Amino acid sequence: MGLSNPDLFTRTESGARRKEQEVTYCADPFGNWTHLDPSWSELTGRPVSQCLARPMSEFLHPDDRKRHNEALQSLVRGEIYSSRHAARVLRTDGRPCWVEIFAYPTLDAGGRIDGVRGTLSDITDRRKGVRALRESEARLRAISEASPLGLYVLDAKGNCIFSNTNFQRLTGLTPNQLTGTGWASALHPDDRSRVLGEWRSAAEAHRPFDAEHRYQHADGTVIWSRLHAAPILDGNQLLGYVQVVENVTAQRLADAALRRSRERLELALEGSGAALLDWDVPSGRVYLSERWGQILGGAAIQTVTDLATLRAQVHAEDREAWDAALEQTLSGNRPFLRIEYRIRMPPAGWRWIETHARVVERQEDGAALRVTGTSADITERKDVERRQAEFVTTVSHELRTPLTSILGALDVIHDEHEAHLPAEARRFLSIAYRNATHLSGLVDSILDLERVEKGLHDFRYAAVSVREFLERAIELNSGYALKHSVKLALGEAPSDAFMWVDKDRLVQVLSNLISNAVKFSPTGDTVIVAAEASDTHILILVRDRGPGVPPEFGQRIFQRFAQAQTLDGRQRAGSGLGLSISKVLVERMGGQIGYRSEPGAGTDFYVSVPRAWGAGTPQQVRKEAGA
Repeated sequence: MGLSNPDLFTRTESGARRKEQEVTYCADPFGNWTHLDPSWSELTGRPVSQCLARPMSEFLHPDDRKRHNEALQSLVRGEIYSSRHAARVLRTDGRPCWVEIFAYPTLDAGGRIDGVRGTLSDITDRRKGVRALRESEARLRAISEASPLGLYVLDAKGNCIFSNTNFQRLTGLTPNQLTGTGWASALHPDDRSRVLGEWRSAAEAHRPFDAEHRYQHADGTVIWSRLHAAPILDGNQLLGYVQVVENVTAQRLADAALRRSRERLELALEGSGAALLDWDVPSGRVYLSERWGQILGGAAIQTVTDLATLRAQVHAEDREAWDAALEQTLSGNRPFLRIEYRIRMPPAGWRWIETHARVVERQEDGAALRVTGTSADITERKDVERRQAEFVTTVSHELRTPLTSILGALDVIHDEHEAHLPAEARRFLSIAYRNATHLSGLVDSILDLERVEKGLHDFRYAAVSVREFLERAIELNSGYALKHSVKLALGEAPSDAFMWVDKDRLVQVLSNLISNAVKFSPTGDTVIVAAEASDTHILILVRDRGPGVPPEFGQRIFQRFAQAQTLDGRQRAGSGLGLSISKVLVERMGGQIGYRSEPGAGTDFYVSVPRAWGAGTPQQVRKEAGA
């Protein structure tokens, strides 16, 4: 299967890369600059004073002006909440300069859109790296397929977004069957709960973890595996996990045979290369089979030594863990001994040893008398594990999201080759660009959600009139409702009540609830927006008479990408992020969001926010810390 989100493999390009420059700006509804950050002069060589009160598009490449003006007009008309697009800025020295223009509308005291503000980020270097990025992705895709180990990648929610051929063979499932939560279905039923629990615990702590468990192959075969999982982090943000699987079925079967009888144990040891150990605890004497001498590079002869001599051969860095494991095994705090350590090889080398043993005889008071088990040379396996770790690190740092490549490639074609393409090719290019831009918007929504969750947004609090706010929200969304042949109406709302909120953020929340209600309402129906006040809170309601929310979907409705097939059997288009973002924004403002739904009779979404006591309450700017 293809990499649907190689962003999880992203690494910083080698060598010094200059920091992307960012310019903040404001413009009036006609697109004329009203404010420019001084860094504009550094970016373009043009004095700020000579640029103010002039159209933004005047400083863009002629081929990029139409796209920019269309985005600006959509913002000013209230059709979209933000826009982000790439354009070329005209520098005084004639050098090419690509910027990403981010913009969102600003509101006057009456709640009307009076302009836009945003940033221009220098992305020239980023675009130059598109070609190198595609080549890097191809190399790493080949690496993952060439690996002798099974490999799959999970996103932060535990959904599989990539699996290599070896993992597909190990489970007997197709790439489509493994996608999403399908990988968990391949886990043996007796191990599934434990493995998923270990994954969740590790994900919460952003730490790596190892596990041994069974897979139930599609043909019914049980396969033992050793799992090594490493988190993919962007700072403190968990992006997902790279999980490497080693098939250890043969080893586990050998261990099972060893436990059945001493005779079968010795036969298995003969084939596996492990040495048998028998430790008489009171005397300290340790018996080691012939294989032990061979592991140490000597003759195949039986050895009798003592624990102190054996301990002296253990690497100094491993002795503390070695001692602790022995003590815990002897005391009965662990059911058996299993430890990996390095032991000296004459004349100056080291070998990795893995010892499995258990107490087989105790006194009446519980004191250990005899310990038996095996010791095996795992140096080669440790080397494989080291190479696994290097492979996972490479994968997690090298692969990038295909969306960046797609948009970059389409931009290159559009900018450099569009004039030479036949009309049909240009039409398909336009379709591809629109879809890629839509995906880019989805990514922006995800990033916006991440920024809100981490408290990276400024919240500007003020006492806002409830009734005026609802009237403005209805006005902003009336065009969308008209498009769907649905009416918006203001229900009961107190005219003398105020709420303590960030007006722009709450507009975003309410617009999302209204648009959802419109989408799910029958043609010609009316969506009611109303509010009621209590002593401490304002409750805003958005009511529709659509098919209602399926009961089984209720617990997931505010989760990311949560979308359900409604009771009328249809699924509406959308990213599945709107309610997630709304929930975070409302909770940041000290409120709550929820819903009440009756199958076939509609849904009431409600937002409860703190009440304020008058329009004269001073505005407060608070930087959310995300604590």
